[in-house]
Amino acid sequence: MALPPGYQVLESHDNGEYLTMTTFKVDSSVLINYIKKNKFGPVSRLSPKLLGDSYLKRVKPDYKPGDEYYVAGDREKNDWILVADIKKGILWVQILYPDWSGN
Repeated sequence: MALPPGYQVLESHDNGEYLTMTTFKVDSSVLINYIKKNKFGPVSRLSPKLLGDSYLKRVKPDYKPGDEYYVAGDREKNDWILVADIKKGILWVQILYPDWSGN
């Protein structure tokens, strides 16, 4: 899935084992179109939860129904989840990849 146009990277972290997490600033009107085009669903208090939350320093998701939406999937042993906050104009992208070291 391609990122929306005009994004700005706010922060990014890769733990070097199994997870990479990036926070993007995106214009809210662009983000609304992006979540519609990519069939995001509404966030609930119980799901989704990003494993990379603990690595975020600037902006963390609130998991507020009505403000935040998400989409998840997998491809070739990689799992991903995107969470979008339309009020803040923030998109969080988390990718889980295989831990090839076997830890």
